[in-house]
Amino acid sequence: MKTSTTLKWMQGAILLVIIVSGCTNNSNENEVEMPEEIYPGILLEDDFPPALVLTNSIQVNELEYIDLIDGDGSEVKESDTIEVDYLGVGGASKSVFDSSFSRNQTVTFPLQAVIVGWQDGLLGVREGGRRLLVIPGALAYGDNPPPGSGIQPNETLIFLVDVIEIK
Repeated sequence: MKTSTTLKWMQGAILLVIIVSGCTNNSNENEVEMPEEIYPGILLEDDFPPALVLTNSIQVNELEYIDLIDGDGSEVKESDTIEVDYLGVGGASKSVFDSSFSRNQTVTFPLQAVIVGWQDGLLGVREGGRRLLVIPGALAYGDNPPPGSGIQPNETLIFLVDVIEIK
């Protein structure tokens, strides 16, 4: 009886392998690109416009950043005016609150005119680079987020920033 059960199990396993093997498609035309985890709990869908998907709420106490693409131009300095494309997502809400990518329009500003998390977090990025910023609420808008922005008080903000040009 033990042999019969083992034989049935092996037949079932072989059938499963045959079914799964038949379901694979080696053709690239139907291949779906899976999002890449670029930070714990943050997936990047690198289409256009790019999307950040948070798999859980994110809260940090210190500024964190990761260079996703190394640029080859000059480095951003605190006195620079920069042209960027960006996407902003709330760490608690997991919702997009702003995206120049979606508007298909870059933004130019002096680095000293934005939130401290950007001022500190974009220093050293090279022109042509892409950086992920994870900014604690205290270095973003603190207790006073812009009205109607969808940003919660003291919310951690996550930005995907492409530095297009240093002016």
